[in-house]
Amino acid sequence: MKNYLKGINQRIGNIFVNIRTLEELERKTGYTVDEEGNILEYNKNLKKVENFIKNGEFAKAKKILKKMRKLHRMGYYELGKYYYFCEGNLSKAESNLYIAFENGIIKAGYYLGLLEEKSGNMNLARNWYVTSFNFSEQSIMKLFYIAIMEQNFWTIDGYFYYILQYGENAKNLYEFAKYYFWGKNFEKIKEIQNKLTSRSHILYLTKEILHNIECMLGDEKDKEYIKCAENAKILELQKDFNAEFLYKKSAEYNEYGNVRLAKFYGKFAKSDKYEKLEKIFKNNFLKQIRSEASYQLGKYNEYHNNLYDAINWYEISAKNENYKSFYKLSKLQNKKFPEKETTLQNDYFKYLKNSADLGYAQAMIEMALAKNLNSLKSFEMAEKILGQNNIFELTQAISNEAKMIYFGNEIKEILEICYEENNFR
Repeated sequence: MKNYLKGINQRIGNIFVNIRTLEELERKTGYTVDEEGNILEYNKNLKKVENFIKNGEFAKAKKILKKMRKLHRMGYYELGKYYYFCEGNLSKAESNLYIAFENGIIKAGYYLGLLEEKSGNMNLARNWYVTSFNFSEQSIMKLFYIAIMEQNFWTIDGYFYYILQYGENAKNLYEFAKYYFWGKNFEKIKEIQNKLTSRSHILYLTKEILHNIECMLGDEKDKEYIKCAENAKILELQKDFNAEFLYKKSAEYNEYGNVRLAKFYGKFAKSDKYEKLEKIFKNNFLKQIRSEASYQLGKYNEYHNNLYDAINWYEISAKNENYKSFYKLSKLQNKKFPEKETTLQNDYFKYLKNSADLGYAQAMIEMALAKNLNSLKSFEMAEKILGQNNIFELTQAISNEAKMIYFGNEIKEILEICYEENNFR
Protein backbone atom coordinates (compact mmCIF):
# COMPACT_ATOMS: atom_id res chain seq x y z
CA MET A 1 0.00 0.00 0.00
CA LYS A 2 2.90 2.35 0.82
CA ASN A 3 4.46 1.81 -2.61
CA TYR A 4 1.06 2.25 -4.23
CA LEU A 5 0.55 5.64 -2.57
CA LYS A 6 4.11 6.62 -3.53
CA GLY A 7 3.31 5.81 -7.16
CA ILE A 8 0.18 7.95 -7.05
CA ASN A 9 2.20 10.80 -5.53
CA GLN A 10 4.74 10.68 -8.36
CA ARG A 11 2.05 10.52 -11.03
CA ILE A 12 0.29 13.63 -9.75
CA GLY A 13 3.47 15.64 -10.14
CA ASN A 14 2.13 18.62 -8.24
CA ILE A 15 4.33 20.52 -5.79
CA PHE A 16 1.56 20.67 -3.24
CA VAL A 17 1.54 16.94 -2.62
CA ASN A 18 4.93 17.34 -0.95
CA ILE A 19 2.94 18.69 2.00
CA ARG A 20 2.19 15.26 3.44
CA THR A 21 0.89 16.05 6.90
CA LEU A 22 -0.80 18.87 8.74
CA GLU A 23 2.34 19.29 10.83
CA GLU A 24 4.40 19.87 7.67
CA LEU A 25 1.80 22.35 6.46
CA GLU A 26 2.10 24.30 9.69
CA ARG A 27 5.89 24.20 9.58
CA LYS A 28 6.07 25.39 5.96
CA THR A 29 3.53 28.15 6.33
CA GLY A 30 4.13 29.18 9.91
CA TYR A 31 0.39 28.95 10.45
CA THR A 32 -1.04 26.82 13.28
CA VAL A 33 -4.44 25.34 12.52
CA ASP A 34 -6.89 25.17 15.42
CA GLU A 35 -9.28 22.83 13.66
CA GLU A 36 -11.63 22.20 16.55
CA GLY A 37 -12.02 25.89 17.24
CA ASN A 38 -12.63 26.62 13.56
CA ILE A 39 -15.55 24.22 12.99
CA LEU A 40 -18.33 26.81 13.30
CA GLU A 41 -16.58 29.33 11.04
CA TYR A 42 -15.79 26.55 8.55
CA ASN A 43 -19.43 25.43 8.36
CA LYS A 44 -20.69 28.99 7.93
CA ASN A 45 -18.25 29.48 5.06
CA LEU A 46 -19.37 26.19 3.54
CA LYS A 47 -22.95 27.48 3.39
CA LYS A 48 -21.75 30.63 1.61
CA VAL A 49 -19.85 28.47 -0.88
CA GLU A 50 -22.93 26.35 -1.59
CA ASN A 51 -25.07 29.43 -2.20
CA PHE A 52 -22.48 30.98 -4.52
CA ILE A 53 -22.25 27.75 -6.54
CA LYS A 54 -26.03 27.46 -6.84
CA ASN A 55 -26.10 31.05 -8.15
CA GLY A 56 -23.30 30.37 -10.62
CA GLU A 57 -20.83 32.64 -8.80
CA PHE A 58 -17.96 30.18 -9.03
CA ALA A 59 -15.09 32.65 -8.60
CA LYS A 60 -16.48 33.79 -5.25
CA ALA A 61 -17.01 30.19 -4.18
CA LYS A 62 -13.46 29.20 -5.05
CA LYS A 63 -12.00 32.20 -3.23
CA ILE A 64 -13.72 31.18 0.00
CA LEU A 65 -12.81 27.51 -0.46
CA LYS A 66 -9.13 28.39 -0.74
CA LYS A 67 -9.34 30.30 2.55
CA MET A 68 -11.14 27.37 4.18
CA ARG A 69 -8.02 25.22 3.79
CA LYS A 70 -6.52 27.27 6.62
CA LEU A 71 -9.48 26.51 8.86
CA HIS A 72 -9.56 22.74 8.50
CA ARG A 73 -8.00 19.98 6.41
CA MET A 74 -11.51 19.28 5.04
CA GLY A 75 -11.02 22.48 3.05
CA TYR A 76 -8.72 20.56 0.70
CA TYR A 77 -11.41 17.91 0.31
CA GLU A 78 -14.09 20.47 -0.56
CA LEU A 79 -11.79 22.39 -2.92
CA GLY A 80 -10.92 19.14 -4.68
CA LYS A 81 -14.60 18.34 -5.15
CA TYR A 82 -15.19 21.88 -6.41
CA TYR A 83 -12.51 21.48 -9.10
CA TYR A 84 -13.99 18.14 -10.10
CA PHE A 85 -17.67 19.15 -10.29
CA CYS A 86 -17.59 22.85 -11.12
CA GLU A 87 -14.51 23.36 -13.28
CA GLY A 88 -13.70 19.88 -14.51
CA ASN A 89 -10.05 20.51 -13.61
CA LEU A 90 -9.07 16.95 -12.80
CA SER A 91 -5.41 17.72 -12.03
CA LYS A 92 -6.25 20.31 -9.36
CA ALA A 93 -9.05 18.12 -8.07
CA GLU A 94 -6.65 15.21 -7.66
CA SER A 95 -3.91 17.19 -5.91
CA ASN A 96 -6.28 18.73 -3.36
CA LEU A 97 -8.09 15.46 -2.71
CA TYR A 98 -4.79 13.69 -2.25
CA ILE A 99 -3.61 16.25 0.32
CA ALA A 100 -6.92 15.72 2.14
CA PHE A 101 -6.42 11.95 2.05
CA GLU A 102 -2.85 12.17 3.31
CA ASN A 103 -4.07 14.33 6.20
CA GLY A 104 -6.62 11.83 7.40
CA ILE A 105 -9.69 12.60 5.27
CA ILE A 106 -9.91 8.99 4.08
CA LYS A 107 -13.27 9.45 2.36
CA ALA A 108 -11.42 11.54 -0.24
CA GLY A 109 -10.42 8.12 -1.56
CA TYR A 110 -13.86 7.80 -3.15
CA TYR A 111 -13.29 10.81 -5.41
CA LEU A 112 -9.71 9.76 -6.11
CA GLY A 113 -11.25 6.47 -7.22
CA LEU A 114 -13.66 8.31 -9.50
CA LEU A 115 -10.74 10.14 -11.09
CA GLU A 116 -8.92 6.85 -11.74
CA GLU A 117 -12.12 5.30 -13.11
CA LYS A 118 -12.57 8.29 -15.39
CA SER A 119 -9.03 7.72 -16.69
CA GLY A 120 -9.77 4.06 -17.35
CA ASN A 121 -7.62 2.79 -14.46
CA MET A 122 -10.19 0.45 -12.95
CA ASN A 123 -7.75 -1.46 -10.74
CA LEU A 124 -6.43 1.77 -9.18
CA ALA A 125 -10.02 2.98 -8.77
CA ARG A 126 -10.94 -0.23 -6.97
CA ASN A 127 -7.97 0.20 -4.62
CA TRP A 128 -9.13 3.69 -3.69
CA TYR A 129 -12.67 2.43 -3.06
CA VAL A 130 -11.31 -0.35 -0.84
CA THR A 131 -9.09 2.13 1.03
CA SER A 132 -12.04 4.45 1.78
CA PHE A 133 -14.48 1.57 2.46
CA ASN A 134 -15.01 2.39 6.14
CA PHE A 135 -15.46 6.14 5.54
CA SER A 136 -17.59 6.44 2.41
CA GLU A 137 -20.98 4.91 1.70
CA GLN A 138 -20.39 5.84 -1.93
CA SER A 139 -17.23 3.71 -2.06
CA ILE A 140 -19.15 0.71 -0.76
CA MET A 141 -21.77 1.15 -3.48
CA LYS A 142 -19.03 1.31 -6.10
CA LEU A 143 -17.60 -1.97 -4.79
CA PHE A 144 -21.13 -3.45 -4.78
CA TYR A 145 -21.62 -2.63 -8.48
CA ILE A 146 -18.13 -3.91 -9.33
CA ALA A 147 -18.90 -7.17 -7.51
CA ILE A 148 -22.10 -7.62 -9.55
CA MET A 149 -20.29 -6.84 -12.80
CA GLU A 150 -17.51 -9.30 -11.99
CA GLN A 151 -19.96 -11.84 -10.47
CA ASN A 152 -18.13 -11.83 -7.14
CA PHE A 153 -21.42 -12.44 -5.36
CA TRP A 154 -19.75 -13.81 -2.22
CA THR A 155 -18.57 -10.29 -1.30
CA ILE A 156 -21.97 -8.60 -1.53
CA ASP A 157 -23.40 -9.65 1.84
CA GLY A 158 -20.46 -7.95 3.55
CA TYR A 159 -21.18 -4.69 1.74
CA PHE A 160 -24.87 -5.05 2.55
CA TYR A 161 -24.42 -5.46 6.28
CA TYR A 162 -22.07 -2.49 6.46
CA ILE A 163 -24.66 -0.29 4.68
CA LEU A 164 -27.43 -1.75 6.82
CA GLN A 165 -25.61 -0.84 10.01
CA TYR A 166 -23.99 2.48 9.10
CA GLY A 167 -25.66 3.71 5.90
CA GLU A 168 -28.04 6.68 5.80
CA ASN A 169 -29.03 6.65 2.12
CA ALA A 170 -32.42 5.10 1.28
CA LYS A 171 -31.53 4.91 -2.42
CA ASN A 172 -28.53 2.72 -1.63
CA LEU A 173 -30.58 0.44 0.58
CA TYR A 174 -33.16 0.17 -2.21
CA GLU A 175 -30.41 -0.92 -4.62
CA PHE A 176 -29.63 -3.81 -2.27
CA ALA A 177 -33.36 -4.55 -1.95
CA LYS A 178 -33.61 -4.91 -5.74
CA TYR A 179 -30.56 -7.17 -5.80
CA TYR A 180 -32.00 -9.44 -3.11
CA PHE A 181 -35.44 -9.35 -4.73
CA TRP A 182 -34.11 -10.84 -7.94
CA GLY A 183 -32.23 -13.38 -5.81
CA LYS A 184 -35.39 -14.14 -3.80
CA ASN A 185 -33.68 -13.37 -0.50
CA PHE A 186 -36.68 -11.86 1.24
CA GLU A 187 -35.20 -12.01 4.74
CA LYS A 188 -32.65 -9.35 3.82
CA ILE A 189 -35.37 -7.22 2.22
CA LYS A 190 -37.24 -7.42 5.53
CA GLU A 191 -34.11 -6.16 7.31
CA ILE A 192 -34.00 -3.20 4.90
CA GLN A 193 -37.67 -2.46 5.53
CA ASN A 194 -37.10 -2.52 9.29
CA LYS A 195 -34.28 0.01 9.00
CA LEU A 196 -36.15 2.39 6.71
CA THR A 197 -39.26 2.44 8.89
CA SER A 198 -37.61 2.51 12.32
CA ARG A 199 -34.52 4.69 11.92
CA SER A 200 -34.32 8.47 11.79
CA HIS A 201 -32.16 10.63 9.54
CA ILE A 202 -32.53 8.49 6.40
CA LEU A 203 -31.60 10.51 3.31
CA TYR A 204 -33.66 10.43 0.09
CA LEU A 205 -36.47 8.31 1.52
CA THR A 206 -39.69 8.40 -0.54
CA LYS A 207 -43.11 6.85 -0.17
CA GLU A 208 -42.47 4.99 -3.40
CA ILE A 209 -39.41 3.25 -1.95
CA LEU A 210 -41.41 2.17 1.10
CA HIS A 211 -44.30 0.94 -1.04
CA ASN A 212 -42.07 -0.99 -3.41
CA ILE A 213 -40.24 -2.75 -0.59
CA GLU A 214 -43.61 -3.70 0.89
CA CYS A 215 -44.59 -5.16 -2.50
CA MET A 216 -41.32 -7.11 -2.69
CA LEU A 217 -42.49 -8.85 0.48
CA GLY A 218 -46.07 -9.20 -0.76
CA ASP A 219 -47.94 -11.83 -2.75
CA GLU A 220 -47.16 -13.01 -6.28
CA LYS A 221 -49.14 -10.20 -7.93
CA ASP A 222 -47.18 -7.62 -5.94
CA LYS A 223 -43.93 -9.24 -7.02
CA GLU A 224 -45.01 -9.17 -10.67
CA TYR A 225 -45.78 -5.47 -10.23
CA ILE A 226 -42.22 -4.86 -9.04
CA LYS A 227 -40.75 -6.74 -12.00
CA CYS A 228 -42.76 -4.68 -14.49
CA ALA A 229 -42.22 -1.35 -12.72
CA GLU A 230 -38.46 -1.77 -12.35
CA ASN A 231 -38.01 -2.93 -15.95
CA ALA A 232 -40.14 0.02 -17.09
CA LYS A 233 -37.87 2.37 -15.14
CA ILE A 234 -34.82 0.96 -16.93
CA LEU A 235 -36.50 1.43 -20.31
CA GLU A 236 -37.51 4.98 -19.34
CA LEU A 237 -33.88 5.84 -18.58
CA GLN A 238 -32.98 4.43 -21.99
CA LYS A 239 -35.75 6.57 -23.56
CA ASP A 240 -37.39 3.40 -24.87
CA PHE A 241 -41.06 3.92 -25.80
CA ASN A 242 -41.90 0.47 -24.38
CA ALA A 243 -41.59 1.95 -20.88
CA GLU A 244 -45.18 3.18 -21.07
CA PHE A 245 -46.41 -0.32 -21.93
CA LEU A 246 -44.64 -1.84 -18.93
CA TYR A 247 -45.91 0.85 -16.54
CA LYS A 248 -49.44 0.06 -17.73
CA LYS A 249 -48.73 -3.64 -17.29
CA SER A 250 -47.54 -3.05 -13.73
CA ALA A 251 -50.89 -1.42 -12.91
CA GLU A 252 -52.62 -4.66 -13.88
CA TYR A 253 -50.86 -6.38 -10.99
CA ASN A 254 -51.08 -3.54 -8.46
CA GLU A 255 -53.14 -0.36 -8.59
CA TYR A 256 -50.11 1.63 -7.43
CA GLY A 257 -48.69 1.14 -10.91
CA ASN A 258 -50.94 4.03 -11.92
CA VAL A 259 -48.92 6.28 -9.59
CA ARG A 260 -45.75 5.37 -11.48
CA LEU A 261 -47.60 5.85 -14.77
CA ALA A 262 -48.80 9.31 -13.68
CA LYS A 263 -45.22 10.31 -12.79
CA PHE A 264 -44.09 9.05 -16.18
CA TYR A 265 -46.72 11.12 -18.03
CA GLY A 266 -45.94 14.12 -15.81
CA LYS A 267 -42.47 14.37 -17.36
CA PHE A 268 -43.97 15.38 -20.70
CA ALA A 269 -45.45 18.75 -21.62
CA LYS A 270 -47.52 17.25 -24.46
CA SER A 271 -51.30 17.63 -24.51
CA ASP A 272 -51.91 13.92 -25.12
CA LYS A 273 -50.12 13.14 -21.85
CA TYR A 274 -52.39 15.66 -20.10
CA GLU A 275 -55.42 13.78 -21.39
CA LYS A 276 -53.91 10.49 -20.20
CA LEU A 277 -53.32 11.98 -16.74
CA GLU A 278 -56.94 13.15 -16.59
CA LYS A 279 -58.04 9.64 -17.53
CA ILE A 280 -55.97 8.13 -14.70
CA PHE A 281 -57.52 10.61 -12.26
CA LYS A 282 -61.10 9.96 -13.40
CA ASN A 283 -60.82 6.17 -13.53
CA ASN A 284 -59.16 5.56 -10.18
CA PHE A 285 -60.35 6.14 -6.62
CA LEU A 286 -57.34 5.00 -4.62
CA LYS A 287 -56.08 8.00 -2.64
CA GLN A 288 -52.44 7.63 -3.72
CA ILE A 289 -53.39 7.50 -7.41
CA ARG A 290 -55.70 10.52 -7.32
CA SER A 291 -53.12 12.39 -5.25
CA GLU A 292 -50.29 11.82 -7.76
CA ALA A 293 -52.40 12.28 -10.91
CA SER A 294 -53.83 15.60 -9.73
CA TYR A 295 -50.37 16.75 -8.61
CA GLN A 296 -48.95 16.03 -12.06
CA LEU A 297 -51.92 17.82 -13.66
CA GLY A 298 -51.16 20.81 -11.44
CA LYS A 299 -47.51 20.74 -12.55
CA TYR A 300 -48.58 20.57 -16.19
CA ASN A 301 -50.81 23.66 -15.84
CA GLU A 302 -48.19 25.56 -13.87
CA TYR A 303 -45.63 24.80 -16.60
CA HIS A 304 -48.01 26.26 -19.18
CA ASN A 305 -48.72 29.24 -16.87
CA ASN A 306 -52.36 28.24 -16.35
CA LEU A 307 -52.04 29.16 -12.70
CA TYR A 308 -55.69 29.05 -11.69
CA ASP A 309 -56.07 25.53 -13.09
CA ALA A 310 -52.77 24.59 -11.43
CA ILE A 311 -54.08 25.77 -8.04
CA ASN A 312 -57.30 23.82 -8.53
CA TRP A 313 -55.43 20.58 -9.23
CA TYR A 314 -52.95 21.16 -6.40
CA GLU A 315 -55.84 21.69 -4.00
CA ILE A 316 -57.45 18.42 -5.10
CA SER A 317 -54.12 16.68 -4.66
CA ALA A 318 -53.60 18.29 -1.25
CA LYS A 319 -56.97 16.93 -0.10
CA ASN A 320 -55.49 13.52 -0.84
CA GLU A 321 -52.54 14.32 1.46
CA ASN A 322 -49.88 15.03 -1.15
CA TYR A 323 -47.12 16.90 0.67
CA LYS A 324 -45.68 18.30 -2.56
CA SER A 325 -49.03 19.83 -3.51
CA PHE A 326 -49.27 21.61 -0.16
CA TYR A 327 -45.75 22.86 -0.76
CA LYS A 328 -46.61 24.05 -4.28
CA LEU A 329 -49.64 25.91 -2.94
CA SER A 330 -47.41 27.65 -0.40
CA LYS A 331 -45.32 29.01 -3.29
CA LEU A 332 -48.19 30.23 -5.46
CA GLN A 333 -48.70 33.41 -3.49
CA ASN A 334 -48.70 37.14 -4.07
CA LYS A 335 -45.46 37.14 -6.06
CA LYS A 336 -47.44 35.52 -8.87
CA PHE A 337 -50.92 36.89 -8.25
CA PRO A 338 -52.30 40.37 -7.50
CA GLU A 339 -53.71 40.51 -3.99
CA LYS A 340 -57.23 41.23 -5.21
CA GLU A 341 -57.24 38.05 -7.29
CA THR A 342 -56.15 35.51 -4.67
CA THR A 343 -55.95 34.94 -0.97
CA LEU A 344 -53.13 32.44 -1.27
CA GLN A 345 -50.57 34.85 0.14
CA ASN A 346 -52.51 34.72 3.40
CA ASP A 347 -52.34 30.94 3.39
CA TYR A 348 -48.61 30.61 2.69
CA PHE A 349 -47.59 29.47 6.16
CA LYS A 350 -50.67 27.26 6.57
CA TYR A 351 -49.87 25.30 3.40
CA LEU A 352 -46.19 25.08 4.31
CA LYS A 353 -47.08 23.72 7.75
CA ASN A 354 -49.42 21.13 6.23
CA SER A 355 -46.62 19.96 3.97
CA ALA A 356 -44.19 19.83 6.90
CA ASP A 357 -46.69 17.91 9.06
CA LEU A 358 -46.77 15.23 6.35
CA GLY A 359 -43.00 14.84 6.67
CA TYR A 360 -41.74 16.74 3.60
CA ALA A 361 -38.18 17.74 4.51
CA GLN A 362 -38.05 20.80 2.22
CA ALA A 363 -41.13 22.30 3.84
CA MET A 364 -39.81 21.47 7.31
CA ILE A 365 -36.50 23.26 6.81
CA GLU A 366 -38.23 26.31 5.31
CA MET A 367 -40.44 26.47 8.38
CA ALA A 368 -37.39 26.18 10.61
CA LEU A 369 -35.77 29.09 8.76
CA ALA A 370 -38.94 31.23 8.61
CA LYS A 371 -38.45 34.69 10.11
CA ASN A 372 -41.83 34.64 11.88
CA LEU A 373 -40.93 31.44 13.76
CA ASN A 374 -39.35 31.95 17.18
CA SER A 375 -36.05 30.29 18.01
CA LEU A 376 -37.64 27.53 20.11
CA LYS A 377 -40.04 26.50 17.32
CA SER A 378 -37.18 26.62 14.84
CA PHE A 379 -35.10 24.39 17.11
CA GLU A 380 -37.98 21.93 17.51
CA MET A 381 -38.47 21.68 13.75
CA ALA A 382 -34.75 21.04 13.21
CA GLU A 383 -34.95 18.37 15.92
CA LYS A 384 -37.79 16.67 14.04
CA ILE A 385 -35.82 16.68 10.79
CA LEU A 386 -32.85 15.02 12.46
CA GLY A 387 -34.64 12.70 14.88
CA GLN A 388 -38.05 11.76 13.52
CA ASN A 389 -38.84 8.67 11.44
CA ASN A 390 -40.38 8.88 7.96
CA ILE A 391 -39.00 12.24 6.89
CA PHE A 392 -39.36 12.27 3.12
CA GLU A 393 -36.84 13.51 0.53
CA LEU A 394 -34.31 14.61 3.11
CA THR A 395 -31.16 15.79 1.34
CA GLN A 396 -27.67 16.38 2.66
CA ALA A 397 -28.15 20.13 2.19
CA ILE A 398 -31.33 20.13 4.28
CA SER A 399 -29.66 17.98 6.92
CA ASN A 400 -26.76 20.47 7.08
CA GLU A 401 -29.17 23.37 7.63
CA ALA A 402 -30.99 21.46 10.36
CA LYS A 403 -27.74 20.62 12.15
CA MET A 404 -26.65 24.26 12.09
CA ILE A 405 -29.97 25.27 13.68
CA TYR A 406 -30.09 22.42 16.20
CA PHE A 407 -26.49 22.52 17.42
CA GLY A 408 -25.88 26.24 16.85
CA ASN A 409 -22.49 27.47 18.06
CA GLU A 410 -21.87 24.09 19.72
CA ILE A 411 -21.73 22.16 16.46
CA LYS A 412 -18.82 19.69 16.39
CA GLU A 413 -19.43 18.06 13.01
CA ILE A 414 -17.69 19.26 9.85
CA LEU A 415 -20.38 19.50 7.19
CA GLU A 416 -19.86 18.97 3.47
CA ILE A 417 -21.49 19.83 0.15
CA CYS A 418 -23.11 16.98 -1.76
CA TYR A 419 -22.61 18.06 -5.36
CA GLU A 420 -24.32 14.96 -6.71
CA GLU A 421 -27.74 15.88 -5.30
CA ASN A 422 -27.54 19.40 -6.75
CA ASN A 423 -26.72 18.26 -10.30
CA PHE A 424 -23.75 20.60 -10.61
CA ARG A 425 -22.45 18.56 -13.53
